[in-house]
Amino acid sequence: MPRIPLLLLATLLPLLPTPVTVSATCYWPTGNATYTRDLTEHMPCSNDTTSPLSTICCALNRTNPSGGDKIYGRTNDECLPNGICRNRVLDHGTMQVSYWRETCTSKDWKTGLCLDVCSDDWTSGNGTTGAVMTPCDGTERSLKWCCGINTECCNDPAKVKTLPFEFRGALPNTASSTPRPLTSATGLPSGTPTTLSANRNEGGGGGLSTGAKAGIGVGAAVGALVLIALGFLIARKTAAKKNSNNNNKGDGNGDVYASEQGSTMIGSPQPQPAVIEKQVYRHEMEHQQRAELAYSPARPEAGRKQTPSYELS
Repeated sequence: MPRIPLLLLATLLPLLPTPVTVSATCYWPTGNATYTRDLTEHMPCSNDTTSPLSTICCALNRTNPSGGDKIYGRTNDECLPNGICRNRVLDHGTMQVSYWRETCTSKDWKTGLCLDVCSDDWTSGNGTTGAVMTPCDGTERSLKWCCGINTECCNDPAKVKTLPFEFRGALPNTASSTPRPLTSATGLPSGTPTTLSANRNEGGGGGLSTGAKAGIGVGAAVGALVLIALGFLIARKTAAKKNSNNNNKGDGNGDVYASEQGSTMIGSPQPQPAVIEKQVYRHEMEHQQRAELAYSPARPEAGRKQTPSYELS
């Protein structure tokens, strides 16, 4: 097997770039950016800039996955289609579910890009925490929600928050304002979305940064070189195998014989006619020899007829 392509491949593989992660800054309703651990944990719900959920931030970058045990720390959120962040955590064997309005990639929450609800109901009062929300029908598909941990506002039109099932946001110049469907999480009810990865530019704008484009370009070039090396390796291996097969076929010293039907057999002798054996008895051989004696000038007596003695008398 050729060694040069393998060495080339081993050299190029470490050069393949890792996926470029472009994080976005998420903001509280006051316009303050997230900081400390929220700065690294809060990420946009979608990296597709045509999706309204691309401006909604949830805590998606925690080490403890959604539904994990509380002893391992805070668990990841899950983005719901209506823009609310759902959190599930296992607490002493019981799955605790809570719903939150978190942050937004837009600094101005009045642009329509953010889920601007429960902004005045923060328990801490410092404007740097999410707002807990409670569905009036007890499910994440509820159209009516209360700010806080109870459903007392559900019958009060002045306090209840009515949310569409899908957050549509305010995305001008887009083909459709309907967000793309979200995949249901394993073991969750139908319609429940999974946590989405967040890789996009800061501020909710479209397009990749110059650094991201450069990284993609380098990755494409290195990937092309790897493909060329693999193609060369496969071609060399195929050619070597073909030559080996041809040598095995051409090394035989057998002759080529043609049969009566015109077919060709390699290394087979020409078929010989069958020999028919016949048993010849002794008296037949003696009679035949006496009958076939011919006249010979050297031995004239050999051609004479022998006359028995009884005929001479």
